[in-house]
Amino acid sequence: MAPGRDLHMHFVYDSADAAGQNMTTGCTWQACHWIMDQISKTFGIKVNRFIIESNLSNDKKVTYNNFMFGRGTRVVAECKLSGKVTKRILNVTPDQLVRGYHSLAAGGVASGMIGVNINIANMVAAIFTATGQDIGSVHESSVGHLTMDLVDNGEAVYASLVLPSLLIGTVGGGTRLPHQREALQMIGCDGTGKSPCLAEIICGFALALDLSTLSALVADEFAAAHHPLVALSRDTDTVGETLLNIKTPI
Repeated sequence: MAPGRDLHMHFVYDSADAAGQNMTTGCTWQACHWIMDQISKTFGIKVNRFIIESNLSNDKKVTYNNFMFGRGTRVVAECKLSGKVTKRILNVTPDQLVRGYHSLAAGGVASGMIGVNINIANMVAAIFTATGQDIGSVHESSVGHLTMDLVDNGEAVYASLVLPSLLIGTVGGGTRLPHQREALQMIGCDGTGKSPCLAEIICGFALALDLSTLSALVADEFAAAHHPLVALSRDTDTVGETLLNIKTPI
């Protein structure tokens, strides 16, 4: 890309099971210096100015480029919930769930949201912290697109979530910290060849959280579910009593 007098070069790498930010930065730095040296030797042209990062990588940014073309791992989770399950567990019917989704999707479009989701950033941030991922990359990793449809003649809900830009690793960096490595081992995602498994786990739990949160919104339980916990910061002696009084029909 050449806006004005600048030339922006986009380097593409496969970092396998590592998140790869540091290794790709080092490789790009070496490559750029080699390119400038070759330009000087071959054409006698000296590059006047060079900068290793110009935001074209979209690192730690929410961008349409990451949404459309991805960065890191692209992963999809999907499920089908029967009306029996949605009524018993989520306290809503399939029709209510899908209608609620369409309302949130419309609001997302009106606000200029990239993709459609409800609160997958909460799940991404939690698992990133527990497994030694780069917390700053929660930005692009939380870009996602949730879709929902009625199936089986309106008696069930199909839901899918795409995370096109999940920046994760199961080797190197923070994954070598003792507690984070233990967490990866607990879910079978420690070491070489395990990053696809970690991506699937993150996406699956993110989809589950979005379905749960959407159901709470549709059933008008969202605010009520949060309100009793306010007491925890006011009177720690009533914590047990407060939690016991939270009634959620199942």
